[in-house]
Amino acid sequence: MPLETTSPVVTQYKIIVAGTTLATFTECRDIGTKYNIIEHIVTDPYGKPMIRKLPGDRMLVHNVVLTRQATQDLGLLRWRSQVEAGDMKNGRKSGEIVGLDPVGQPVVRWTFMNGWPSKLVTNIPDLTEEVTLAIEKLSRVL
Repeated sequence: MPLETTSPVVTQYKIIVAGTTLATFTECRDIGTKYNIIEHIVTDPYGKPMIRKLPGDRMLVHNVVLTRQATQDLGLLRWRSQVEAGDMKNGRKSGEIVGLDPVGQPVVRWTFMNGWPSKLVTNIPDLTEEVTLAIEKLSRVL
């Protein structure tokens, strides 16, 4: 019997902090982590030099970019205002980014620590709002 190969469709993403949805988005990109690569020149069994690639000393978390149609909900703007005012104690938040299918069921989930909106832009003329979250730690849990 063949394996099921259909992938679930994600139609919206939510930023959830302390059990409360701060904002809902239609697009999420650049979510993930990476290591810097250290290249060492070593000798293979035949005496020829080759490059061995090793993970660097720390994992780096990508800044996450989320996009939505501009709304009258000011929750995201209030969060960004804390950062602009220099209130990083309250501006850094830990929570989740959850991808939902068309009926609202979670399909994918990441937890993040110490995230804050480093950029908030409204694009004209289509009135899309784009936020960039700077995140210190990220883990996929679903």
